[in-house]
Amino acid sequence: MKNKLHLIAISCLAMVIARMLYAENIKLIFLIWNLFLAWIPYYTSSYLVERQNELNLFKTIFLFVISICFLPNAVYLITDLIHLKPRTGIPLWYDAMILFCFSLLGLIYNTITLINMERFAKFYLPMKWVILFMCLLITASGFGIYLGRELRWNSWDLLIHPFQIIIDTIECIVFPFENTTAWYMTFIFGFIQFLFWYVFRNSSTTIK
Repeated sequence: MKNKLHLIAISCLAMVIARMLYAENIKLIFLIWNLFLAWIPYYTSSYLVERQNELNLFKTIFLFVISICFLPNAVYLITDLIHLKPRTGIPLWYDAMILFCFSLLGLIYNTITLINMERFAKFYLPMKWVILFMCLLITASGFGIYLGRELRWNSWDLLIHPFQIIIDTIECIVFPFENTTAWYMTFIFGFIQFLFWYVFRNSSTTIK
């Protein structure tokens, strides 16, 4: 499965490079960076699950935190579809194909990451708490997409500007009717993540 995902990722990168050479501009090159950010939680969570019995406490906590903090970046790729528009020098259908492939791969990374996090949580928590943990994680990830797309916060801003992010989050909670976009995005993107996680969580071939 991993090798197949690598093949999809390489194909996505090749399509962007081919676009750059054909159109002689660097439009959509940001997708490469966004895909890398989406790959991070997939990699760290997979490593965490596969080496769970070999990692010390520090590495376990580090990989766990990184997986959670970067999780929204995977589904964030779906929001890059807003960049689809006619451009000179390149067919619209080609840009549509690129954006679709990147968003689909981001959704796959997100789903596998959630499955990994569930498997990790089962090692430490009873099942009823695992489900609660997953629901909270998915909700937080949905809200994280709002923070990234609408408020333009990045994952590393959790370390650089944690208090401002906390303030923005509290404001959305205290004044929900003044921040309806936050809750619409949290619900929609949370639902999409929950749906794919629920459908594929018992797949024996997900990360093999």
